[in-house]
Amino acid sequence: MTSWLLGSTWAASGRTRRGLRELFNVTSDNNLAQLMDIVIGLVKNEDARIHCKETIVPEKEVTIFCGHKDSRNFQEIVLDDPDLQGKINLTKPIFFVIHGWTDNGTKLWEQGIADNVVQFMDQNACVVSWARLADYEYTVSAIKHVPIVAEYLTKFVRFINRNGIPLSSFTLAGHSLGAHISGQVGRSLNGHLGAIYGMDPAQALFTAPFDRGFPLRLDRSDAKYVQMIITSRGQAGVLNGDGHEL
Repeated sequence: MTSWLLGSTWAASGRTRRGLRELFNVTSDNNLAQLMDIVIGLVKNEDARIHCKETIVPEKEVTIFCGHKDSRNFQEIVLDDPDLQGKINLTKPIFFVIHGWTDNGTKLWEQGIADNVVQFMDQNACVVSWARLADYEYTVSAIKHVPIVAEYLTKFVRFINRNGIPLSSFTLAGHSLGAHISGQVGRSLNGHLGAIYGMDPAQALFTAPFDRGFPLRLDRSDAKYVQMIITSRGQAGVLNGDGHEL
């Protein structure tokens, strides 16, 4: 049984040729990222995640669907969308939900948050999906793709802002890597967003094995109000919160 379990673990890692003792030494960037890949692979019973190099076109990889009380059917909005006024209510605040690693924008938890925002808060709600970019190996998604998605979402927020919704009326809620996408957007907008909620902001390659710094991770300077909701403290999520409320 022991030899079978070790053999399965080695197969899941694919690229690791060191012993498990060395692999679980999370003081190494590569070890921590490999560990994330192994765990998700075993849980989902899948092969290694995408790791090929390619040119990323954000407009094709990031989709944003929005709805509001007067139009409960969520419609896709693109950057510089000429039909924007028919898809969101520019007199209402706006709330974005952003998923994390290996996730996508069709999950029930995201749809549920968006529906509740529309129904109970009377705001525009938008679900941001970057599913294919989130399905790469953890290192690629965290280091390369998070900034790409954040840059595109920043442009999108500025587009909405130019059309009438003040930055103070924007709320971003991100899970895992989505929390750091939210933080990078907020930092690009000089902390003028109304609120950011980080749900289990990812620890690996952001605060561990060392802190990569405020420009790359969510912190309290990224919006007028920042709250971190941490249920996996020191594991998948950060060990210490850095919001106005933890």
